Amino acid sequence: MKKYIFLFSGFFSPFIAIAQSNNQGANQVSFYTIFMEWGIPILISILLILLGFLIISRLKKEHQVAIDKKNQAIKDAEETLSLFRKKLDDERKAHAKEKADLERKNKDLEEQIKQLKALTTSTEATQKQPQLLDNKTIYLSIPSGELKFNHSYSKNFMEEGSSFYAFHLNGNEAAFEFIDHPSAFNYAIGDTIRYINPACEAVNAPSQKTTKIVTVNRGKAILEDNFWHITQKAIVTYK
Repeated sequence: MKKYIFLFSGFFSPFIAIAQSNNQGANQVSFYTIFMEWGIPILISILLILLGFLIISRLKKEHQVAIDKKNQAIKDAEETLSLFRKKLDDERKAHAKEKADLERKNKDLEEQIKQLKALTTSTEATQKQPQLLDNKTIYLSIPSGELKFNHSYSKNFMEEGSSFYAFHLNGNEAAFEFIDHPSAFNYAIGDTIRYINPACEAVNAPSQKTTKIVTVNRGKAILEDNFWHITQKAIVTYK
């Protein structure tokens, strides 16, 4: 305010000096003439200066407001970014925990599947391997292949026309012999290569007078994968 008072006092001082000189009778000059020649330009200059100060002040204020808004926006953005990073970190930790839990569950499931497979394999093996009683006799047909009998066709009784060998069990091992029965003899004597030779060794050759096939020594077999595998052939003689 003092600045503006000083400017106005400076503006009127020439007029005061001129008025005093007029009173003293020096050069008689009209106040109006002096005001028009000097006062108006000076007054306009002062008004322009004041207007410039006002404009600059207003611009500074607006600029400061804009800076404050930008600073606040930056601060808000930083807070938002901080919250987002915290949320992202929490989600990452939660996902890591879920992943660890899933991996643990997957490992447990794999272990359970492995145990179930082992149990299934064991059960299948048990089912495939029949539980045989000691001192039991079963009856089988001729060997289904070289040196083996198919256990699936075994019977607990001798059946004429289909039973040719008697197996005397001892667990999963057996001693076997050719059945001394007319039905078995009638089939076997007509085709010894098929009925006798795969499972027996003969001490002599059959003849037209042969009436019986007698087991001299029992053969031996072991049960594996549902087949009786011959480990030792039986010894027979034709009588």
